[in-house]
Amino acid sequence: MKQRPSDEFLAGGISGAITRFLVAPLDVVKIRLQLQTESLRTGGHPGGASPKYAGVAQALRTIATEEGLKALWKGNLTAELLWTSYVGVQFAVYSHVLHLLAAGQPKHDPASSFVAGGLGGFAATVTTYPLDLVRTRLAAQAEPKVYRGLTDACRTIWLSHGAHGFLQGLTPTLAQIVPHMAFHFMFYETFKGAHAQGSNFGALQQLTSGALSGMLAKCLTHPFDVVKKRLQVSGFNRGGSFTSVVYGGLVDCVRTTLRAEGVRGLYKGLKPNLLKAGIASALTFLFYEQTLRVLKTARAGS
Repeated sequence: MKQRPSDEFLAGGISGAITRFLVAPLDVVKIRLQLQTESLRTGGHPGGASPKYAGVAQALRTIATEEGLKALWKGNLTAELLWTSYVGVQFAVYSHVLHLLAAGQPKHDPASSFVAGGLGGFAATVTTYPLDLVRTRLAAQAEPKVYRGLTDACRTIWLSHGAHGFLQGLTPTLAQIVPHMAFHFMFYETFKGAHAQGSNFGALQQLTSGALSGMLAKCLTHPFDVVKKRLQVSGFNRGGSFTSVVYGGLVDCVRTTLRAEGVRGLYKGLKPNLLKAGIASALTFLFYEQTLRVLKTARAGS
């Protein structure tokens, strides 16, 4: 029986909300590492500046010491709104497109999952992108804070840049999200099919399949994520000792990063990103599958 789109959206939204809260600290660390423009090859710029964050554990300690534990959940209200709506739209569109491509058949080939996953990621990104941009800026700012909160951030961005300010970095975001979600769902459905064609696909299998699919997809698309984050804060004075860098666009950002930091610059934050992707993907699919099962059981009993 085909699930209702409302069930897919609700299950995805609940899954996104719970998962986001649990992985928030890793997301903050990932963003800080990605936005660090000091070269890791030389230990800093020729002028002597050294990277403030040297790794996941050190970044967690530094942020907690300098800004308090609450800083590890910076921008989390915005992120909760983002993930709830994003994951809900993503799963709803994915399931609908997959159903159309499969013509109602119970088994789906990898190509169908790839296309449906990419379209789901596209739809979710376009509908929630302004929240993603605001969340990134709230998480990136140091002390003293540039924005007092979600409302202040939205008002400041609007007054400074207008509607265009909320779409800064959308192109590289789509370039990263569409292939990432396409690979993500394709890998997950492949792993799911390997477990006796989806039968006896319990919580442990959902966790492991989700983690592996998320990490594999992230490995393939991480450089786009770095470029996206840097374009989102281009020209934004984050406060503290951080340097404000202005990029002329996607190509300029890639060129500037390669020239100043080398290829490694495009892979900054990879370790926390893989860790976060594995955990987030595992929990997202687990909570999604379990919530969907509860909704299906409740409807069957009514």
